[in-house]
Amino acid sequence: MADGDADAIERAILPHPDSACLYGADAKPPPFARNLANLKLKHLKPGDRVWISLTKSLVLDETYVNDDRAQITAPGAPLPFTVVRVQTEWLVSAAPVIAARIAAARRSDKPPAYCLPWSNDELAVAGLADEVVVGTYSLHPPKGFKTFRTGPGTWGWFGKAQDQERASTLLIMQTEVPDSEIPLSAHDSLNDALVPIADKYDEWQKSDPETGEIGGLKFARVSWAGVRQMDAPKWLRGQKTHGFVYLAIDGKRAITIMFQGTEPEYRAELKACNAAVLSWRKSIRK
Repeated sequence: MADGDADAIERAILPHPDSACLYGADAKPPPFARNLANLKLKHLKPGDRVWISLTKSLVLDETYVNDDRAQITAPGAPLPFTVVRVQTEWLVSAAPVIAARIAAARRSDKPPAYCLPWSNDELAVAGLADEVVVGTYSLHPPKGFKTFRTGPGTWGWFGKAQDQERASTLLIMQTEVPDSEIPLSAHDSLNDALVPIADKYDEWQKSDPETGEIGGLKFARVSWAGVRQMDAPKWLRGQKTHGFVYLAIDGKRAITIMFQGTEPEYRAELKACNAAVLSWRKSIRK
């Protein structure tokens, strides 16, 4: 592994027949096992708990610590690299570092070229349909959007495109927050919600998180844009896509509201779906 590669590594697990070793990015990764003697190492074994983010931890088992190799690969986890046993020595595989560099080159924190409001004007309200109850809440979906079937605790609408597969979508999910994760901030949950979205796109861009109040709830939100990767369904490959994610924590319930749409039709429907989100409130229906 070339000098400087350690800058891209936050944590690594090195396998050993009886235990594993965890060390930070401040130590240069050793190309051979004999160099381990010069590093400050913490020995790990199955059953040990390691923190992969500020709010998430992972209990190691044989999946992560074994005789041949080990690494942490979990949503929100720091970048791992792998040490593989080759004959009598442990060799560092740089493949995850190389992949991360390629991914970083495709991504940017540059905000998408639009700004979403936190309140509706008369024109925005005029573009909304009748109120719809979603669990113990309600909102006005955009006019012309059609509902589609989803699972428990989930509601969805797709836009006006003749081809439903290319239509914009507005999706609402309500999930229970485990007691072990309370208290949990909307910002932390928002970051977790973005991980599976970002993984599907090249040229990833996102805005800085914002916070605002809608219907008495404090929401965090992010706007994003990207190009669908080539492993996407054929009709989406290479499509420039735009979206947003709103997230709120209401007691033990996490509320996630997501929009995504493709160019060139997305712009008007993004505004309409944002207006729908801003109509969110506690349902008054019994």
